[in-house]
Amino acid sequence: MSQQIENTLVIEAYQAIAEEILAFVGENSWDEAGATYEIFGKMISSTWWSKYNSELDRLGSDIPRDVSKLAKEKIFFLRKHLLDLTGDRIWGLTFTLYPTGKFNIQYDYNKPKDYEETDYS
Repeated sequence: MSQQIENTLVIEAYQAIAEEILAFVGENSWDEAGATYEIFGKMISSTWWSKYNSELDRLGSDIPRDVSKLAKEKIFFLRKHLLDLTGDRIWGLTFTLYPTGKFNIQYDYNKPKDYEETDYS
């Protein structure tokens, strides 16, 4: 796969995650919003949040199923892409989005202590 195609697929993954966060925020005012994902074999655990005037809010709008499904597919893509690229598997990521469109993404390479790959594969 060419570098340009890989870059496009990574950007599409980031856009899908951002869309899920925006769906969660809905019409609420926000200064930053984000999601934390734990990535298991075939399952992803997600938590979303937003901040406005430094106040944390974990209640948001319902996320449409198709938006959530696409974000999860793209997160699985990122897991495989980073494994292929670096040889290291990500076990989670935190994506923070700002109203300007800028974002920060942090990958978690630490395997959960009690995780057994056979439990979720």
